[in-house]
Amino acid sequence: GAPRRGDRTTGAGIISQLAGGRASGWKGEHPPLIAARGHGGAMEVLKHYKLSLTHGSSLKIMQLTDMHTWWPLDGSPIEWTCGAGNTVSLNTPSSPYSTHAEPELIQKIIARVKPDLVILTGDIIDARAYPSDSPPCCWKPCFRAVIAPLVAAGIPWTYCQGNHDHEDSCPYPRDSLLDIFSGEFPLCVSEGATSFNHTLTVGPGDAPSGGDSLRLWIFDTGGNNPDPAIMFDTVSDEAIASFERLSRGDSALDTSGVACGLAFHHIPMAEMAYLPPLVGHEGLFGAALHSGKAPWWVAPLAPLVRLLGLHRVVGASKRPSGLFAALEAAPGVAAAFCGHDHYNDFVVRRGDLF
Repeated sequence: GAPRRGDRTTGAGIISQLAGGRASGWKGEHPPLIAARGHGGAMEVLKHYKLSLTHGSSLKIMQLTDMHTWWPLDGSPIEWTCGAGNTVSLNTPSSPYSTHAEPELIQKIIARVKPDLVILTGDIIDARAYPSDSPPCCWKPCFRAVIAPLVAAGIPWTYCQGNHDHEDSCPYPRDSLLDIFSGEFPLCVSEGATSFNHTLTVGPGDAPSGGDSLRLWIFDTGGNNPDPAIMFDTVSDEAIASFERLSRGDSALDTSGVACGLAFHHIPMAEMAYLPPLVGHEGLFGAALHSGKAPWWVAPLAPLVRLLGLHRVVGASKRPSGLFAALEAAPGVAAAFCGHDHYNDFVVRRGDLF
């Protein structure tokens, strides 16, 4: 597949988290989100989507994330230089990386897993690859190639935004990615959504009944923030406020027939850090050491860092969003799933939330 291009998390971001110990987050006034970045908006309620289950009464969801599918798809040799100055060759005989391996990999995975639903949790395409003179629809062939194996297998899917699906320098506006929900791409369970923040139920019937359905909460965590003290945007205050109204209180959505709620977003929450994994491994700190992106003095202290559990870092925004507290307080929300951290692959639990 595409190369594992680490986000800015792997360098100064990790060190700033370590320097701050377990108290991660913004130090000072609550910094405003940049409205022009297009990730605000209230949570939109969509209609129920009927699924065909292949595992009896069980509903199996597969998460795909951070594939960074590149242009061009024809296999032409290209080179890409990241912000750190490292150059990666793609589609050359000496390079293990290519721009067209993702669909083949997806096809193999779905044949093994046989999911009933797939959630794409951001950075599915990579906006950094598109020349500035590309047409505004240039991202669509890449996205269509990613979902082609799902469509061929008849597997419904949906998507939440990542921080590299759009870049400020890319030739298409961020809101053009809402075309993903327009009906142009088959089998999207979020068809009709006009916001990246939305919710819907999925299950085997025409409507939730007898706990046979799940409620999906899809959150938009925004993009890269130009302020290095914040690093990444996060879920907007408006989206969290509307989630709170819809998940509890007098305005809450009907929960009868729903077994539980699941949240999906791209950028991790700060509360996911510094916890021992129940399953999987936390590799972001080790990746920073291995790549030489950590300051020289970190390596000698690595054993102590690991002993204290401070190596369990995540690439969260430094702006506290309140998303974790809102999810934990919402009745029936069982888990939150994210992407973004290429070297982290784990399950943790904080309070009642996985």
